[in-house]
Amino acid sequence: MTRAYEMHELIGRGGMAEVYRANLLGPSGFSKVVALKKIHPFYANDRHFQELFLNEARLLAKLSHPNIVQVLQVGFDDDSPYLILEWIEGRTLKQILENTLLGKRLLPEPVIRSIMKGILSALVAAHEFEDPETGRTAPIIHRDLSPHNVMIDKNGMVKVLDFGVAKILGGKGDFTKSEAFKGKFPYMSPEMVLGEQVSERSDLFSLGIICFEMLTGSRLFRGNSDFECLELIKKGSIPEISSLRPSVSEALAGFTMKLLRKNPMERMPSAKVALKELAAIKRPKYASPAKMARLATINGFRQSYPLLG
Repeated sequence: MTRAYEMHELIGRGGMAEVYRANLLGPSGFSKVVALKKIHPFYANDRHFQELFLNEARLLAKLSHPNIVQVLQVGFDDDSPYLILEWIEGRTLKQILENTLLGKRLLPEPVIRSIMKGILSALVAAHEFEDPETGRTAPIIHRDLSPHNVMIDKNGMVKVLDFGVAKILGGKGDFTKSEAFKGKFPYMSPEMVLGEQVSERSDLFSLGIICFEMLTGSRLFRGNSDFECLELIKKGSIPEISSLRPSVSEALAGFTMKLLRKNPMERMPSAKVALKELAAIKRPKYASPAKMARLATINGFRQSYPLLG
């Protein structure tokens, strides 16, 4: 059987999947650069991981938003599924943060505000998703929001990636404990750590952690082990942002601390409300697209797709 793609070099490898640069092929010499995501060979024949993988495809195929990476095609090779995703030429937020810290700098607040706006716009689209097949609202919770899964492309556009552990909320909107306990430990919400009900507000807490780290250049929940990290999240002790960045905008710091409230009911009720509150902040202003685009380069080198976290 003729493949629909031509695979090139490995770009990144994570715990569950690998990403390659590839060309999507078509009739009359059609060829388009894409990202090819395949299950890690170790899990290629594992039905559970195949289902997780295909779950991401189903979710992303239904979501269409400029701040969310798009699935172009789904297929099988040797009974193992693959995804063909849009090619993003840029850098992950993780890479951007690491690079600024190497230069002993912090991200400018207008850039931080613009990144927050892009992530929240993606979350609004996911959390308010209406299933076209049923016409019903079916919120999609990301559950793995972290700097690894956010990119800035060469045009300055913020892209949210990797819905691999996301899930559509059902009628009651709850998860089993085993389902709730997924994602990267340092970016989990307290309710995820405790195995309690997960909601849209869980993604907002994860965003709060990202905002804190962008503003301060410091990891919020850093332990010597995963256990210590989870215990810190349970305690929910959050340092004042101004103690780490005295010049921080009071409005932006207050907005971030509101996302980080331990009790989900004390956080903002939705990504849409959070986006409106962010828009109401007068200063700092948003960064220009040109300034955002400069984040996509490291000393003139442009990373052409994220390394998986």
